[in-house]
Amino acid sequence: ALFDHVLVDDHQDSTFAAERLLAELGPRSLVVAGDLGAHVFSFQGTTDEPLRRFEDRNPGAPHVHLETPHRPRPETIDAWRASHVSEQHASVARELRRIHVEEHVPWDGLAVVIRRHGPHEAGLLRALDDARIPRTSVEWSPGTRLAAARPFELALRWLVANADERDALVEPVLTSELGRLSPASARALLRLVRAYGHPPREALDLAELAAPDEAASLVHLADVLRRAEQARSSVLDAFGVLWRELPFAAELVRNAEADPRARIDLDAVMELFDAITDASAGADPTVDAFVPSFGSPEGVEGFGTGGEERPDAVHVLTAHACVGREVDTVVVLDVVEGDFPSLSRPEPMFDLDALEGGRGRSETNRRRLADERRLFALVCARARRRVVLTATDPHADHGGVTLTSRFVEEMGAVWRDAPAPPFQEPVSIAEAAAAWRRILADGSADRLERIGALDGLVALGEDAGRWWFQHDWTDGPEPRSEDLYLSYSRLDTLENCELQYVLASELGLDPGGGYQAWVGRLVHSIIEDCERGLVERTRIGFDRALDDRWEAARFPSHAVSEAERAHAHDVLIPNWFSRYADPPATSTEGSFAFEFEGARIRGKIDRIGPVPEGETRITDYKTGRGDNAPKPAESLQLGIYYLAVNECEDLAPHRPVHAVELAFLGGRKADPALEVKAWSVSEDGEEDYKARMRERVSGLIARIRDLDRERRYVADTKANCFFCRFQTLCSRYPQGGPVFAIEEREPSEAGRR
Repeated sequence: ALFDHVLVDDHQDSTFAAERLLAELGPRSLVVAGDLGAHVFSFQGTTDEPLRRFEDRNPGAPHVHLETPHRPRPETIDAWRASHVSEQHASVARELRRIHVEEHVPWDGLAVVIRRHGPHEAGLLRALDDARIPRTSVEWSPGTRLAAARPFELALRWLVANADERDALVEPVLTSELGRLSPASARALLRLVRAYGHPPREALDLAELAAPDEAASLVHLADVLRRAEQARSSVLDAFGVLWRELPFAAELVRNAEADPRARIDLDAVMELFDAITDASAGADPTVDAFVPSFGSPEGVEGFGTGGEERPDAVHVLTAHACVGREVDTVVVLDVVEGDFPSLSRPEPMFDLDALEGGRGRSETNRRRLADERRLFALVCARARRRVVLTATDPHADHGGVTLTSRFVEEMGAVWRDAPAPPFQEPVSIAEAAAAWRRILADGSADRLERIGALDGLVALGEDAGRWWFQHDWTDGPEPRSEDLYLSYSRLDTLENCELQYVLASELGLDPGGGYQAWVGRLVHSIIEDCERGLVERTRIGFDRALDDRWEAARFPSHAVSEAERAHAHDVLIPNWFSRYADPPATSTEGSFAFEFEGARIRGKIDRIGPVPEGETRITDYKTGRGDNAPKPAESLQLGIYYLAVNECEDLAPHRPVHAVELAFLGGRKADPALEVKAWSVSEDGEEDYKARMRERVSGLIARIRDLDRERRYVADTKANCFFCRFQTLCSRYPQGGPVFAIEEREPSEAGRR
């Protein structure tokens, strides 16, 4: 015999191969220990059968039942429900800090347990970080124990994810160091993507819906991920694309030169790189083969070496990672059907049990439910003193949470609402500041308490100037007439919708057009340079200038960029040359400014000059199609331009103007040829045309003054909302509803002052 004595622990999670191996070893004495109630790793192919039949396979073996429990049962089991997942995470973070501050439990005596790793974990980690709670998270991939490697892991997962998986991954990608969007910006972008009828996963290809300062980075990210996906046949090549082209990687290297923490982050990425290098030398070097090695979704993680120094931090663990641990308090997240119990585990590729005969779905579910019940009991048993179970139900009612786990009722726990602010006893600086601010603002509170609260706020270094929502609305001075500067675009926005006008023109919140608008500006600039002799006045010269100035990074993908470039070469440029190359314009991008009823109207006219018909016309180029364009006689833009030519002395040489026209270089949907919509200004109709336009502009100016005085901007129910960027702020749309109710109050004396 190779061994005299063999002792086996945790034999409840064994295999038939291990059972055979023990038999073949044939030691003089064999002792196995196990707990059938702790069999939780069946998803890895283990079974408790070797423990159950040990006496049958080893006749005469004594069976010793160990009855003394050395792991105490938790003293308290609480069950908390929250109406939103963010409230659930906030209550968990607050309770962890309370236990640490008030009950003097060290951070490493606390654990937060999730059923399995996934995109939902990011919200919890953000809540802990926001609450400044130190935490360790045994991640689900090599090298990602530190957050620095997580963006690369997310990117690799994105490369192999299917459509549904990308829908779930897109928000973590956007809010990680890949997309670098704030959670609020990411949610706003995803709402817009859904509002336009696209699935969430297409957010990276619709970067024009994001703010201008964020769109460029998203376009770059989409391009990098696309090229990395093309290299997915080699995980090393795909990672190389990410490492060379993601700004985050360059910052890691740059910061590591001076920052010790950054060097630790870089070491974490290098650990991931080592794992990728090893995988690329294996039998299957693809990204598809490497990503599953991050770990099973069920998640069994290593615990490090015994000599490892454990930081004083809250443990964030999966359910299976709890095995072998014990802490003071365990908080279990999402104790709902689908997580605890989770019966939707994927089938193994090859199930040895299937060789023994078919097993019905009901029997499979029964066994899985038994596994989940044992796993839940094991998680709860990790706590020496207290267990807190939490859940979120979007369909909660007054009767309780309707989707909570059956296991909670089996334990006899009663669901209660999670603690919510305001709290009487603060456990953090932020809570202390909030509590003292409430006392200070309470006019009915005791004077000494209010003075004490003020002293406390001063001691905390609070800056009252940064507090919001403390003053009533105040009336500002009415703008002076000479300060009213207007343009066609501002007046046109006002004519469409008051709310759009104040958000876009007055507050300057419009992020600007997408890539189509950029193409339009580019074509306009080349036309101007062509008219001024800066670009060769030929098709070849125009095409060359377009290619030289083209910026592919402005488009959501290479395919979109090339399609737009081909459209410009094949449609926009030929259409312009067909009518406007000869004769040249007498004025191109001519600036104007004139006084009108106390306001100053400014702008630029695309073209004034002769056309093949021999007339002098005002022309406005449109790079889009003319299918739904207004009649030129009713165009506010052409009307303002016509008034400008007649009002501005520097445009006097261009009088008289015989016609106004809109030139749609994109043609129509059915015909890409140039479409010109023109209206001739006859001598008989000129005065009437001027009078109509003057009255229209005058009405808009008066409307602006009324709005400045009343300060009430209402969304127009007849507005054209197709191109509006403010649907998430508009009461006409569900996502534009109030976040919280604003109480109507009379202006206070302090507010008036």
